[in-house]
Amino acid sequence: MKLTFNLSDLVASAINMPSPNNHDDISEWVRTVNRKEISLSDIKISSGMLRSFIEETFGIGFDLAKHDHASHNRNQLNKLIKQVTSTERAKKTVLDFYEYKALLELEEFSRFIIKRMEIDFLAEDQTKLYNELMFLQAARYEHTYQYKQDKKYQQLSIAYALSRFPNFADAVRAYYCLYIERYNVDYPINEQEGELLEIIHYRYIQNDPSVYKYETTTEVAFQDDVTILYDFLEDVDRWDRRTEDVTGSYVYLNAMISKLYSRADFITNWYIKEIGQIALNRPLNDND
Repeated sequence: MKLTFNLSDLVASAINMPSPNNHDDISEWVRTVNRKEISLSDIKISSGMLRSFIEETFGIGFDLAKHDHASHNRNQLNKLIKQVTSTERAKKTVLDFYEYKALLELEEFSRFIIKRMEIDFLAEDQTKLYNELMFLQAARYEHTYQYKQDKKYQQLSIAYALSRFPNFADAVRAYYCLYIERYNVDYPINEQEGELLEIIHYRYIQNDPSVYKYETTTEVAFQDDVTILYDFLEDVDRWDRRTEDVTGSYVYLNAMISKLYSRADFITNWYIKEIGQIALNRPLNDND
């Protein structure tokens, strides 16, 4: 495994995707709940690997026989590692993916790299140095206010685009209504639809008061298309990030959109006939 501060590349190197020619295997891989954990469990980074990478990339010396500041550099790095994992004397320290990610997100780690790099500045490959600095800052970007605003804008843009597809928003509404009325409506739920309801369920178990929870089918029925789709995108993202990672939710999102759209007409018809009576608080005629 080639070490880098680019977490996306690191994850990509650990993911063993099935052949794109095998549709069944791809579908099964996408639907595997613990697919990320299986892939990420292969990422193991020893403190020795990390020191070698930092020394090669940023010129920060750790070799006691070659560099005056090596002992100080080792001590500083070890203190940072202890913030994200437990260490034992005379035993090799190994970080898993989540511990490594947490290390890169530490402000003190960024300061250590930049400060010691400026002092020692022995790196030969300047392009690699500046690229890795960029990746290090990107790892911390996810926890900034700007990231949240950028992500909201991105998801709103996707929601708007999806709203242009006929019946798609109604298909999403149908699942929210089905979730709310799941004990009152007789509707056969297949495995894929159960998965979608599980995603929506994740909205309702959030403790954050800013996460809005639809209480009635009327609320769902009269919500505008872009908002209901944006809520769905948030739910997919929230569900897919149940364990903190950086693989992103859009592989899974694309699969969910495909499933929804493939049944949009059928779901919309069911939504009108079965849920519409409750949502609109009026009886439907046979001609509706």
